[in-house]
Amino acid sequence: MKGYWITIIFAGVMILGLFLSPDVFAAKQAYKTYDLESYNVGIEIDQYWKTLGIVDTEYYPGITLYEGWFQTWKNQLRLGLIHDIGQSVNLQNFDDVTQYFEDYQMQWCADTKENPVWEVSPEEAGWTTCLKMGNFTFNDVTVDERQAYRASYQWTDEFRLPGGQLTADVFSGWTIWATLIPYGDDLILAEGYTINENVDEQKDIILYSINSVKILNDGQPIFENTELPSVTYEPQESEIVAETSSKTFVPDWIKDVAKFWIDDKIDDSGFVQVIEYLVQQGIITIPYAEAPEGESSAEIPIWIKTSAEFWVNGKTSDDEFATALEWLINNGIIKV
Repeated sequence: MKGYWITIIFAGVMILGLFLSPDVFAAKQAYKTYDLESYNVGIEIDQYWKTLGIVDTEYYPGITLYEGWFQTWKNQLRLGLIHDIGQSVNLQNFDDVTQYFEDYQMQWCADTKENPVWEVSPEEAGWTTCLKMGNFTFNDVTVDERQAYRASYQWTDEFRLPGGQLTADVFSGWTIWATLIPYGDDLILAEGYTINENVDEQKDIILYSINSVKILNDGQPIFENTELPSVTYEPQESEIVAETSSKTFVPDWIKDVAKFWIDDKIDDSGFVQVIEYLVQQGIITIPYAEAPEGESSAEIPIWIKTSAEFWVNGKTSDDEFATALEWLINNGIIKV
């Protein structure tokens, strides 16, 4: 009888396993969390993967890679930061970010054909030259309750030893998945890759990890030597609209700036600087505001932030939000 109940319980567990996501078991049994407090970021990694090492240098132009893991040289993960992209690209715009990332990777691939990048693998050192890159796909995802982007693409490379001779595995075809998380002017990069022969085995493991990235202290720098998150996106000329027949024109993407301020990801001074620039450039038109001649106010009252929050959430119009901006100008907080 005892054996009968053991059989029933075992069968029940097996049947339950058919309906549960593998991530349910993976998260409890096969993964461990790395909270990299010195880098203000965390990630979960398969417990059988090893730490590859801290890089923390400008390894590729504009990118700092600060941690990596590997199972073998054929299956690897890494975390990094792409710096200051928000100064030229609207990080809240899907097309802007995905086009930038594809262009960057394609350019890196082109560069390495002439100037191979020095690699140190867990087993040996040599040169890796990108021979071909393509098949880019992108989609929106949510990571750490944040807007993010998922990229996947492929490349083919060539591996040479320091003496110039080719290894036995001359041409390796790789599949790469990357999570790109906007954070101030930067993009947090969580990337995993494997040789094409291992895709079926490694895809879910890699995606689980790059989906697990989290910011430990929101609003703080990822590195000690980087700036606090800021928003300095300067729109293209096509986005700068001349004076219109309505009282006020406020481009919709400026709601992203206001939301950063509402969520305390930029301070009052940072918000004021952004609005000043937009008004001075004619991107926001507020024709009835006048700068004061006397002493200026020094603080933004709380009702201004409340008004901005209503506007961001679509509860008030551009004209109503402009009333708050007019008050800031008339009281000398925003100087135009």
